Amino acid sequence: MHKYLLLLTFYLITFFVFSQNDSIRRKDTINKSPILYGDISYGISREFNDGVKFMLGASFTYQYKNKIFSLRYVENNEMKTVFILIPVVVNKSKEYAFLYGKRWIEHDMSYSFSAGLSTANYSVYERDEIISSEDYLGVPFEINIKWFKSEKQRFGLLYGIIPIGNSTAFGRSYGFKIVGNLSKRSYVGIGVVFGLGVHKRYD
Repeated sequence: MHKYLLLLTFYLITFFVFSQNDSIRRKDTINKSPILYGDISYGISREFNDGVKFMLGASFTYQYKNKIFSLRYVENNEMKTVFILIPVVVNKSKEYAFLYGKRWIEHDMSYSFSAGLSTANYSVYERDEIISSEDYLGVPFEINIKWFKSEKQRFGLLYGIIPIGNSTAFGRSYGFKIVGNLSKRSYVGIGVVFGLGVHKRYD
């Protein structure tokens, strides 16, 4: 899972940096940059059938006016420890979802709500081997509150220590997310969110 999150982050950085550089070269389209951003999240969830789990997630969102369209991946892991410190997965659910919703922006923060359709897989492990597995459909939902830069700035590596390029709409975000799914294995979770992308239209 961590490998996929790193690949997603690298892809987003590459995509948006090149997109913004292209927009800067074509000044007539600077103010037409689309609102596109991706994020990763970490937190805890409560699956009604199994109890508290460790939650990982990643999503990619496109905004048109105040409407948002998102692709989401969420993984809920129940863990146990062996030899005192080594974590081992007992069971895991993997969810792939498409969501539609609305997002409102106020200066340097936004809040949104969305819901949609998902497909998921639940697997039980024993000694790192799957001993049972099932697939099911669901109705995913999420609520987001995020903060980001209020005006165009140079993008900085290492959290702003090393600024690069010209002023750009591309930047970071952080916030909180409530996620859930109504399904055969319903759950609700809360986590912290870190994102990259264009989070609003700048003058």
